[in-house]
This record gives sequence, structure tokens and C-alpha cells, in this order.
Amino acid sequence: EKLLRDQDFTFLRTRLVYTGQIQKARQHIYPRFAQSLVADYRTMVDDNKAWQMLLSGSLYLPGFSRNHSLVLTAAWQGRDTARQYSFSNSFPFSRGYEAVNYPRMWRLGVNYHFPIVYPDWGFGQLLYFLRIRGNGFFDYTVGKSLRTGQTRNFNSAGGELFFDTRVWNQVPVTFGIRYSRLLDSQLVGPTQPNQWEFILPVNLF
Repeated sequence: EKLLRDQDFTFLRTRLVYTGQIQKARQHIYPRFAQSLVADYRTMVDDNKAWQMLLSGSLYLPGFSRNHSLVLTAAWQGRDTARQYSFSNSFPFSRGYEAVNYPRMWRLGVNYHFPIVYPDWGFGQLLYFLRIRGNGFFDYTVGKSLRTGQTRNFNSAGGELFFDTRVWNQVPVTFGIRYSRLLDSQLVGPTQPNQWEFILPVNLF
């Protein structure tokens, strides 16, 4: 009965967001120069002890061609180890792996986005294809155990194919497919190093 009883938790969340960018042309995937920073801190304010902090940032730079984009990302997350309460894990783990919630985690990512073709084609009034684009990526993630001091790497590389569309010729919807090659799959997660995923927008649900 003790395990099944209702429990109330009260926590405080502080979130700071900064974004800055230059004007973006219509055919640009991302602005030729932009930056974004996010700080997200959560802590319990009742008798329980728990906290979690996430720092993340992105830097958008021009690629080799006019409509190409180089995107560099970085993130750090820390949390307590008291185990009285666990906040949901929002750390951007390396693509292809099942996320592991270490007390300390670091991540660096490199993305190169480029357009492939502009179909400008649709059928009926249901779906209109504006652009098909690709992205090559490399993710480097390190997780650290505070109990043992041991660190583990979760590195992956791969590519993504995106379809920028308009549903009912009005609502912008982007979906795609991702291939990830797990470079450290022997440590944690699936043993199959080749991972395929469908990428669907959250706002569809």
C-alpha cells in the first residue's frame, strides 16, 4: 500500500532563452548567421531534494554554397544523485542511441544542411512539396558516473533526408528519415550499429 499511495511533489522551473539572427532568405534552410542559448533549471521546493540543469546552444554559419548551412551544437546537463525524484531527461543525446541519464553529460554536434531539389509539386489540395533537403551529422556525447568516476562515449554519424511540405496547401509540415551509424554501440544500447528512424513533427500529435 505504501508503494501505491499518491504523492505530491512541488518544484520550481527557471528557463532562460536567447536567440539572435540576421534576416533569412526564403530559400535558406537556416539563417546564414544565428545563435541560440538555453538554460533550464529545475529544483524541488518541498521536503524532497532533487535538481537538474541543462545548458545548450547552437551556432548557425554559412556553408560552402549560398543555401547551405553549417550548424554547431553543444549541451551540458547535470543532476543530483539523491534518487528522491527524477526529472524528465531533456538532454539531446547522440542520434541513434537510446538516451541514458547520467549525472553528468556533455554533447557536441556538427550538422551540414543542404537543399537537394525544389519539387514545387502537390496533389489535389492535400499535400504540397516545397523542398527536399539533406543533412549530414556527427554527434559526440560523453556520460559520467559520479559514483565511479567512469566516463563512456556515445558517438554517431549519419544522414537525414527531410521533406518540407504544406498540408492542405496551408500548414507547414516537415518529416523525414534518418540513418545513424553507432560508433560506440558495444557499450550501451542496441547492438545493431545501423539505425533507421522516421522523423515526424511533434505538432502532428
